[in-house]
Amino acid sequence: MKISTFKRWSEVYFLVLICVLAIGIPLVFTSLTRSVFEVNKLMLLRIVTILVCSGWIFKSLVLNANHVDDPEDGGPSYQIFGIKWRKIGLEIPLLIFLIFNILSTVFSQNIRLSVIGAYDRWEGILTALNYLVLMVMTAKLITKRYQLIILVVALVLPTAGSAVYGVFQSLGIDFMNWSVDPTKRVFACINNPVHFCAYMGMMVPLSLASLLAVSGSKFDFRGKGVVKWALFGLTGLIFYAQYLSFSRATWFGFSLAVPVFFLVAMGLIRTDNIRRLVVDYFTTSIGLLVFYLYYIFTFHKKSPYIGLGIGLIVTAALLIALMISRHHFGKRGLPKPKDYFLPIIGAAAVFFGFIYDLSDVGTWAGWGIRTVAILSFVGAVWVSKDEDREFLARLTTLVIFATLQFVGTSWTAIILFGVLSTIFYLTTLRGNRLVEREIKMWLLGVVLLFGAVIVTPALPGLFKATFEPDSDIKSLQVVDNVQGKLASYKKDAIEGSARVSMWQSSVPWIKQYWLIGSGLDTIKYMYPVFRRSDYGILEGGHNFTPDRLHNEYLNNLATRGVIATVVYYFGIILGWYLITLKGLVKLDRSPYRYILLAFMVGTTVYLGQVLFNFGVVATLVLFYLCIGIGWAISVHSDFEKGDR
Repeated sequence: MKISTFKRWSEVYFLVLICVLAIGIPLVFTSLTRSVFEVNKLMLLRIVTILVCSGWIFKSLVLNANHVDDPEDGGPSYQIFGIKWRKIGLEIPLLIFLIFNILSTVFSQNIRLSVIGAYDRWEGILTALNYLVLMVMTAKLITKRYQLIILVVALVLPTAGSAVYGVFQSLGIDFMNWSVDPTKRVFACINNPVHFCAYMGMMVPLSLASLLAVSGSKFDFRGKGVVKWALFGLTGLIFYAQYLSFSRATWFGFSLAVPVFFLVAMGLIRTDNIRRLVVDYFTTSIGLLVFYLYYIFTFHKKSPYIGLGIGLIVTAALLIALMISRHHFGKRGLPKPKDYFLPIIGAAAVFFGFIYDLSDVGTWAGWGIRTVAILSFVGAVWVSKDEDREFLARLTTLVIFATLQFVGTSWTAIILFGVLSTIFYLTTLRGNRLVEREIKMWLLGVVLLFGAVIVTPALPGLFKATFEPDSDIKSLQVVDNVQGKLASYKKDAIEGSARVSMWQSSVPWIKQYWLIGSGLDTIKYMYPVFRRSDYGILEGGHNFTPDRLHNEYLNNLATRGVIATVVYYFGIILGWYLITLKGLVKLDRSPYRYILLAFMVGTTVYLGQVLFNFGVVATLVLFYLCIGIGWAISVHSDFEKGDR
C-alpha cells in the first residue's frame, strides 16, 4: 500500500470512530441499566478512545518507519520512541493536570473509587483519561474540511432523532414504561431531563451554525434551499426538546452563551482584531453572568454589598462595550459627558421597559412606566448613529435572550417579546452591512422561532385562564412544570435549598484536602464527613448522601484539589478559548467561523449549566468533542481555505 493511500485510509478510520461516538452517545441506551445509562455510553467511549489512540500510535510508527512526515505533524513537535507529536498548544497544562490527577488517585481516601469511579457515575481516573484522549485526539486528527462536515452531520442528526423521541414522550407516546412520568419533563435517550436538556442546549448553536454556514457558503449545490430549511427546522426541534426537558441550570448556561453567538454572527463583536476580540468576548460573557445573578436569581436581595458589586460589574461591562464600539468608529479617548446621553437613556429604558419587576406598582401604573420606557428606547434608536446604535443593538440582543425563557408565562411577556423582536430587527439587522442579508433573515427567523416554540404550548393554558376559567382546556403537562421551575429561581437563591447546603459543606472539605483533593469520584464516599445538619431537612428527609455537589467547580476542588482545578480551568479551558478566539480571527471571512463559534458557545453552555449541575458521560463526551473539534478548526490550515 502506498503511503498516500495509507494516510487517506487513516483519515477515514479516525473519522468513522469519532462519528460512531457522536452518533451513539445521544442514542445508545437500554432499560437493563439504571440512572442515566452511564454503562452503555461509557462502554462506547472506552472502545472508541482505545481504538483511536492505538490507531494513532500505529499510524505514527508506520510513517516514522518510512521516514515520512504527516501534514498533521508539520511545525514544532516532540518525538518519543519513534512517535512524533506535533505541538498544538496546551501540552504543559495538560501534563500538569494529568500528573495531579494521578497523585489524587494514588493518595485518594478510597483508591478503588478513584480508579474505576463510584457506582452510577464511574468518573475515576480511567474515565478522566478517556476524556483527555478524546479531546486531544480529536484536535489532532480532524484536519480536513470533509471530516468536519461529516462529523457535524453525525452530531446534529442523532441529536434531532433523540429530540423527536422527546417530543413523542411529551405527548405520552412511548415504547418504554418508565418509573417516572416523562410527559412532565422529557428525557428521551438520556433518561434524566437535567442532562438531556443540557445536551440539547449545547447542540442548538451547532444546528444554527450549520444553517448559517450553508447560507454563507459560496459553494452551490442542488437542493441547497431544502437543506437550509431543514436545518432551520432542526434548530427549532432541538430547541423545543430543550424546553420540554426544562432545566434551570441549562437555561442559565444557554442564556449566557447564545447571545454571544448572535453578537458575533451579526458583527457586533468583531473578529478582525485579536486583542479587542478577547477583551470584548470575555467582558461581555462576564457581564452577562453577573447580570443574571440579579435578573434570574435576585442575589442582590441577599445583601446590599452584593447588589452594589453586581451593579458595578455590569456597569463596567457596558462601559467597556461602549468604548470598544467607539474605537471601531475611530473615536479615541474617554467619551465627553454628552456622549453618555443616549447610552444611559437606552440602558435605563431597557431596564424599566423589559427587566424591572413592576408588579408592585399596580397594573396601570406598571404599563404606563413600561410604555414610556419602551417609547424612550425606540426614540433613542431612531436618533442614534454609529457606536450609539451599536450599543443599543447589543442591549436588545442581550435582553431578548435574558427574557426568552419567561415568554410563555403571561400575555404581558408575549407582548413584550413581540416588541423586543421588532426592536431587535430595527437595531441589529436593518441597515446592518456587516453581514449578508440572508444571514440576517435567518437570525431574525430563529429568534422568532424560539419565541414561538415556547409560546405555542402555553397558549391553551393562557386562554383558559383569561377567557374560560371554568373550562377543562389544558396545555402540555411540561408547561406547568416549567412555570414551577421558573418560580423556584428566586426562592432557592434567597431562602436556600439542599443544593446550597451541599455547596456550603464543600468549604471545609476543600480546606482540608486543598492540595490534591480527597480523590477522584469520592463525593459520595466523603460527603457524610462534611454533611451539614440542615441538609436532610432541606432535602425533605431523603437522599442524605448525594453523589455530586451539584456544582462541577466545587466537585473538582473537593476531589482533585485546588492546583489541578486551577490548571484545568485557567490553563486548559481558558487557554482553549484563547486558541479558538485566534481561530475566529483567522476565519474572519470563512463560513467555517460559524461552526467554530458554535463549538465555543456549546462549551460555554456546558460551563454555565455546571455552576448548578454536573456532567455525566453524555454531556461530558459532547463537551470534550466541542473542545477537540473547535481546537482542530483553529490550528489546522485546511479550514482557512473556506469554500476553495
